[in-house]
Amino acid sequence: MDFLSTIIMINLVGIGANLDNSSIGMAYGIEKVHFPHRVNFIVNVIGFISALIGTYAGKSLSQITPYQFGAISSCIVLSSLGCFILYSNYIHPYTTQKKELKLQRPNLRMGIYLGLGLSISNAFSGLGVGLADMANMWWIALSITVWGYLLIWFGNLFGAKIIVRRLGKHSSFVAGLLLIIIGIKQIY
Repeated sequence: MDFLSTIIMINLVGIGANLDNSSIGMAYGIEKVHFPHRVNFIVNVIGFISALIGTYAGKSLSQITPYQFGAISSCIVLSSLGCFILYSNYIHPYTTQKKELKLQRPNLRMGIYLGLGLSISNAFSGLGVGLADMANMWWIALSITVWGYLLIWFGNLFGAKIIVRRLGKHSSFVAGLLLIIIGIKQIY
């Protein structure tokens, strides 16, 4: 494989492994919640570590853990966040007047949870690449990390500035539904 093909492949793997990250950023942006850079950093450090572990694990991990385990785990985390958004904006206001639930600005703990949830796909992307070409494992892990950071950031900006203006009061519904769809997409 020549240099240009290698660069293209590394970036495509990084983007493909992190499309769900842009949805996370958009969901927070739609709710007008800023996703802090330090939390984004934590999420993607966890993603880097998991991608590196995935590339190292290679064939042995694929024999121990079926691919569906990672997909189902990722589905549960993302769908749960989507259900929380739908519940807090559409069901909770009609069931009680005592306490308002709202998607909070993510803190370091939430960054760790999101990092773990999103890193499952990074680990399995790294696993796939590790089976094919171990020489690029550091570049693959770095690509997954950089694209993960950028896609959360761009998703948050895009969700906050463009989607909220277009959808108005329905933006919370779209955010929750988007996360549920992305979660289900992890399985299929």
